[in-house]
Amino acid sequence: MLKKPACPVIAIEEHYWDKELSDTYAGIGRATQRQDQVDRLLDLGDVRIREMDEAGIDMQVLSHGSPSTQDLTGPGELLADGRQTETNRAKWRQSLK
Repeated sequence: MLKKPACPVIAIEEHYWDKELSDTYAGIGRATQRQDQVDRLLDLGDVRIREMDEAGIDMQVLSHGSPSTQDLTGPGELLADGRQTETNRAKWRQSLK
């Protein structure tokens, strides 16, 4: 294993799924996904933090994995689901304080 550097280790290009938004796409591409992968994408808590600690990662830059809002069809659907995803993410950030 590599020795942890003296500076913070930041993992970029890390993904997560918002449960409500990903449920919009239920069945699309899910047949090829293992349940443990889905569970890890939905997790923003204990499992993710444990795996970061095990890997020596101090911080992750998260972005929503595909599919995301770019695949929504109508402007109303796009705005409503996009806003709800942001609301969910804000609630999660508040829970960390």
